[in-house]
Amino acid sequence: MKKAIKHICTFLALAIISGAFTVAFAVTPLTITASNVVTSAGETVDITLTMANNPGVVSLLISVGYDNSVLTLTNVTDGGIICKANNAPTLTANPYKLAWEDDTALDDYTGNGTLTTLTFTVANNAPDGVYPITLTSNPGDAYNVDIIDVDFTLVSGSITIGAESENGFVASDGVLQYLINGEPTYAGVVEYEGNYYYINSTRESVRNRTGYYVTKTNDIVPVGYYDFDANGVMTPSTGTEIGTNLKVDPDGEIRYYDGEAAVYQGVVADSEGNLYYVNSTKKAVKDTTYFITKTNDLIPTGSYVIGADGKINVEYLDAAKKLVKDSNGDIVYFDEGAAQYAGVVQAADGSYYYINSTKKAVRNATYFVTKTNGLIPAAEYTIGADGKIELN
Repeated sequence: MKKAIKHICTFLALAIISGAFTVAFAVTPLTITASNVVTSAGETVDITLTMANNPGVVSLLISVGYDNSVLTLTNVTDGGIICKANNAPTLTANPYKLAWEDDTALDDYTGNGTLTTLTFTVANNAPDGVYPITLTSNPGDAYNVDIIDVDFTLVSGSITIGAESENGFVASDGVLQYLINGEPTYAGVVEYEGNYYYINSTRESVRNRTGYYVTKTNDIVPVGYYDFDANGVMTPSTGTEIGTNLKVDPDGEIRYYDGEAAVYQGVVADSEGNLYYVNSTKKAVKDTTYFITKTNDLIPTGSYVIGADGKINVEYLDAAKKLVKDSNGDIVYFDEGAAQYAGVVQAADGSYYYINSTKKAVRNATYFVTKTNGLIPAAEYTIGADGKIELN
């Protein structure tokens, strides 16, 4: 009940202030990382969970999964950097639930460092290999004192068993590591079994990523953007196609290509119908208000708000995206690539507009409508400032 009440209060507070100002900011997400250790059969090892970039929490839930045919959880030691832990009472539970919650807190816990330490005993007959320590969570598993969900990232760890793994590559379940003196390292670009991989600061190979910027190349490949498949094999990134000849390049910029050359194309559409303006810089304009001239007959010439993602803020009044309202409030009917003298047209909400010979909707006038298209009787109508024909 307390969480529900605080949600309502928070919502009302945000609603009250939202009309006064808007705050925009970027936050590095809370990250919880499990360590990677190397050991031998029959030994006892500690896996530490480290918290970084903590914006403040009063509640946090994490599940820890492991191979209990090889590993036995024998102890859990809380790091004391946030509120008192309320973990699962049975150490044999797998996954094991770690929990912190303080419903009486007046302020967030903002500590960083060792969140908790898990102690495992390795079976005497454990086969050599890499055994993942998997961290998982669900939406809503972290929130702050205002009962606002806190986004967080989990980085799983591992226990490597086997003396022969003191130096060199260790591969398991598609994850590649490089060990030096038995410890996983940030190795950068490496060559393994004829392919290139990138072992980044998590000390594991990057997988399932596109447009990832690689810096520690070890002079094996050039610094730049690369794609990584599910097994971590890296290839030079070619960007992402979002429409015919339209691509999000590895640097995040949107460009239109004529063959292999980026060109000034004006207004272009992606495969979902979103519009962009590729100007003389040969890149899509972003995050500004911009006067668009080279429309390619997709929208009227005029001033438009363009978002940080490069999408032009266009208001379509019908499902077919032919009835368009521009940033000046003018309403036009586009068909076959050009503005049309369309007469009476109907919007998705049932409203009627009259697009006359100026190829714009009549607004704020008393007007005799002749080209009705059978939608309304020919007659004199009052037309509002918004262009809607008043039928009564």
